[in-house]
Amino acid sequence: MNDKVFNNYSNFYDIFYKDKDYIGETNYLLNLFKKYKLSKYKLLEFGSGTGKHGRLLANEGYSVHGIEKSKKMISLLFDKIELLHIDLDGNDFWILEILDLNKFNPDILILEYNAVFGSKKNISVPYDQNFNRFNAHYSGKYFGATLGALNYIADKKGYYFIGCNSAVNNAYFLENKHLNKIPKINLLDGYQAAGFREARNKNGELIYSDTKEEIKAIEGMPVIDVVTKQKMLI
Repeated sequence: MNDKVFNNYSNFYDIFYKDKDYIGETNYLLNLFKKYKLSKYKLLEFGSGTGKHGRLLANEGYSVHGIEKSKKMISLLFDKIELLHIDLDGNDFWILEILDLNKFNPDILILEYNAVFGSKKNISVPYDQNFNRFNAHYSGKYFGATLGALNYIADKKGYYFIGCNSAVNNAYFLENKHLNKIPKINLLDGYQAAGFREARNKNGELIYSDTKEEIKAIEGMPVIDVVTKQKMLI
């Protein structure tokens, strides 16, 4: 099938397969995985179409990678994204900044923030394509961006803050079109202080330090004010 025909076929793909039992097929695969005691490894799907199998399997905890020849199919897949979750332990702000969310149109953003950096600054670690939180600082607490920094870029892209999770690592944002249904929350009211006790010492051992100790450990590390683009030290 040539590219022109295949791209035209893409326009009708979901119509042709509207009665296809994607859930039943996915459950069949899940039963096979369970029967043969296969762990939740990465899955590779050739000819992934508009991604219906892949999304269902991803919802079950599998890491799914799809290969699709048709750019039109891929664009249709992106049109269907409802939730975007960024949790990179490092360059989160910078990745979100360059993403064109108009191509994906997610209704919900889930963004990891670093509560150790506090609630009052709009800062992020500098961009580093090879960033690793434990290589950057032995404690593992020097990474990512503040809630304020993420709120700043989310607001610029048309999203508003609705709160944080109780685990104190993720913040939730909705597309502005939902404002008439779900109200915006003040950033300081929704902010959750750091609760994880996961810092390491120089030997890589867990030391269960509190937030004040963690801040002291990373004093002097470079950060960037994402609003002014000024470099500073913690």
